[in-house]
Amino acid sequence: MCNLLVKAFKDILKLDFSSREKGKHFQDRIVSILIEKIGKHNRLEKEIITEPNGSQKFPDIILKGWRTDINIEIKRSGKGQIMWNEGFPKNGPNIYILNGHTELGRGREKTLTSGTTFFLGNSVINVDEENMLNEIKIKLKEVTREYVEIAPRKWKLSYLRPQFLEIDPQERSYLIHENRKIRELEVLKFLSEV
Repeated sequence: MCNLLVKAFKDILKLDFSSREKGKHFQDRIVSILIEKIGKHNRLEKEIITEPNGSQKFPDIILKGWRTDINIEIKRSGKGQIMWNEGFPKNGPNIYILNGHTELGRGREKTLTSGTTFFLGNSVINVDEENMLNEIKIKLKEVTREYVEIAPRKWKLSYLRPQFLEIDPQERSYLIHENRKIRELEVLKFLSEV
């Protein structure tokens, strides 16, 4: 069964980027691949659960019934980078799939790289960074609550949320990162062992 997961993810890597496609449609294509590869051979009580915690909450998909449950988060980007709203990458059995494109160079030298890649959360964030970002998130919520309490009654602070963007230009574009292939192989190795 693990080989079926690896085959499914190799097919996911082949998915092109379309700026006209909505994120939900891309997620549906991924689910279709998973069902096609795993579902046909599902004699072992494997489950594919989409949006288990609701829309806009981590993860987008859970694969249940393996040695460990596998969380999958799907991101799309027109710039090959990810704006991490409250759900920045997490360590553990978490796979992040990015579908997007990125431009390199200027003018006639400009080239476009597009497609799909994936990586494990611990490939892009370490435990110390994750803990620090969690602390920042908690403090931002405290400050938001404080300002909600002092805001004039006529005005309501409706919502603030932390957004994180990696500032290292090499880290920001997952599609052209020098470790892209290594990260993809880490995912395939992980999937072959679950």
